[in-house]
Amino acid sequence: MHIKINDKSILDCEEEDFRSILNDPSYRESQYIDYKETFSFINSDTETKTAKINEFRKDICSFANAEGGFLIYGIREEQGIPVEIKGVRIDDTDKFELELRNKLSSIMPKAPTVTIKTIPLESNDYIILIFISNDYYAPYIFIVDQKYYIIYKRNGNGNNPISYTELRSMYLKARVLEEEIYNYRVGRINYFSNEIDYSNKGFVIFHLIPESFLEEKKQLFLFEKKTGHNLGKVFMMTNILSQLSIPCVDGLRYGTDSYSDDSATLYNNGIAEYFMPLEKYKNDYRGKWYLSYKSIWNNIESVTQGYRDEMISLFGRQRYYGCISIIGGKGIYVENDLDGISISSLDRNRIVCSPVMFGDISNEDNYSLEVDKMRLEYDLSLGINKGRDLKELIDRINQKEL
Repeated sequence: MHIKINDKSILDCEEEDFRSILNDPSYRESQYIDYKETFSFINSDTETKTAKINEFRKDICSFANAEGGFLIYGIREEQGIPVEIKGVRIDDTDKFELELRNKLSSIMPKAPTVTIKTIPLESNDYIILIFISNDYYAPYIFIVDQKYYIIYKRNGNGNNPISYTELRSMYLKARVLEEEIYNYRVGRINYFSNEIDYSNKGFVIFHLIPESFLEEKKQLFLFEKKTGHNLGKVFMMTNILSQLSIPCVDGLRYGTDSYSDDSATLYNNGIAEYFMPLEKYKNDYRGKWYLSYKSIWNNIESVTQGYRDEMISLFGRQRYYGCISIIGGKGIYVENDLDGISISSLDRNRIVCSPVMFGDISNEDNYSLEVDKMRLEYDLSLGINKGRDLKELIDRINQKEL
């Protein structure tokens, strides 16, 4: 759902853009827009504040359970048409955003993905724009009274309870995404396994998967031709020597055709795939093979950052899943920086790390936290359970989650 004002995304609009829609019926309240004159729970007395906060949660859930949309605070409407910019008085925008997000933490199964924008006004007040995404984690619910479980969704310009049939469909949709991501990964692992004799050779394969990969496709080759943009920059900081895009039936390939070298693919459905042969990341030390797992991680982190820089403008603000798989590495020892090299080795030939979800990959704090979580998942899957690096990583995650 894309809403534009003056040919700009509503998320990029300023005060003058919002003034241009006043008294314009084409911007009336709808399935995707709801105007609020102010935050009703600001300056509310204690008795009514809880009810007002629950009303805010209900509005967020209603959009998240439908097709997503925008809550716009600081604009007065009449019969659904915006007529006046009132603004919202905020002393500290960062603190205000943190308080809003904290109020969403009680929503289940988790806080919906929201983007909060504060648009400054000449009056020193703000328009508050909240974009709520629709995703495969619906239905969203918050419990006010344990006796009643009512789940709302946006319907037209209002909020309505969801029927049992709709609710069941939402749960099935969420489960389908999990299964499809797993099946996709297994399919790619099996493809490379059939191409490579991993009784002697193995590989690491990293996927970054947008939640829309089942439904959305773009012609990446045509995009490059039209814009002159080089999507190969996604892999600029990796071990792929050339970022020259090679068109293929599914998207764009990078690297050589040899399975002894790193290679990558950007698929038209938004998936990034990075292949690393273990032969390139093994070191012989005193007759034992050790995995250069930090070098592998550096490539994974680089692809994630490159994707964030180059691909988000194409596939937008949605959830992305980082997936690491290590195949054919049984018996290889893993380095540890506690006292040089520790004596631990991979105990299986197929390690499929659990996906790590980037809830808002465009948000620096969220992105940094999820990258650390993906690193932790990777380290633990390799059997690394001690060392200065691991301790610092865990401390960092705990600090960010406070």
